[in-house]
Amino acid sequence: MPRRPPDCLVAAYASIHRRHSMEEERQDTLEESPDWRQRFIWLAEDVCRLHGQPAAMIVDDPDNYLSMSVAVDGTAFDVLHFPEDPERLVVHCKVGAVPKTHHTDVLKNSLATNMHLAWSHTGMFALDTDSDELIYSTFEPLHGLTAEQLMHNMAAMAGAAGPWAERFAQPSA
Repeated sequence: MPRRPPDCLVAAYASIHRRHSMEEERQDTLEESPDWRQRFIWLAEDVCRLHGQPAAMIVDDPDNYLSMSVAVDGTAFDVLHFPEDPERLVVHCKVGAVPKTHHTDVLKNSLATNMHLAWSHTGMFALDTDSDELIYSTFEPLHGLTAEQLMHNMAAMAGAAGPWAERFAQPSA
C-alpha cells in the first residue's frame, strides 16, 4: 500500500478541524439567538451529507420560503421553511398519483383520515392539484431537530407511502 504524502495528512486534519470548528460555531450561534433560516440551511446541508451528496444550493431570499427536495427509500419529499413560521419546517411526503378510477374514493378516505390526524396533531393529507398527487404534510420543530431525526421521520412516512403507491401505481405510458 503506498504511503500518503504528509500534505494529504495535513489537509485531512485541517478539513476535520474546520468541520469541528464549524459545528461548534453552529452550536454557539443557535444557543445565543437562533437564526431559524440558517438552521434550516444547515439541516439541509447535513441531510445532503447523510446521502453522500454535495450540499444543496439554497438561495436565502428573506422574502421567500426555503425548500429542499430529497428522496427517502424511493419516496419523494419536499422540505419547506416559511418566513411566517420560522421555528418549524413543513415536510411534504409525495404519497403518489391519485388514479382517475379511484379519485373519489381516495379523496373521501383521505378526508376521513384527516379527522383522526387533526385530533392527534400529526399531519394531514392534501391533493397537489398541479400533479394530482396525494401529499402527506406534517410540521417539524426546528429546535433540536437533527438531520438523522428528520431522515428517520421521513423514512417512517416513506414506509407508509410505499404500500399505497404500489396499490395505486399507474402504468407507465
